[in-house]
Amino acid sequence: MIKNVENLTVVFGNQRNAFENFNESSAIDEMVSHRLLRLENELQLGLSEEDIHQLVNVKAEAEELTNEDLRSEGKRRKAVETGKDYT
Repeated sequence: MIKNVENLTVVFGNQRNAFENFNESSAIDEMVSHRLLRLENELQLGLSEEDIHQLVNVKAEAEELTNEDLRSEGKRRKAVETGKDYT
């Protein structure tokens, strides 16, 4: 009889833990969904996939130009320091 009680305790304990984990995961999912919906409503961007790709490309091009400009400026400064002509 004691062994049966111990088994029931283990079974119910495991079910309780599973239920608590489910409730926690469910609550997290609900919070994340709510925040995403709120952000979507606040932003109201309505961007299409094409618009997003264009924005990403513009950002990538700007970063490329910035890196090229930095390298070019570094070379120019080095030329000035060494007294060489930079063209």
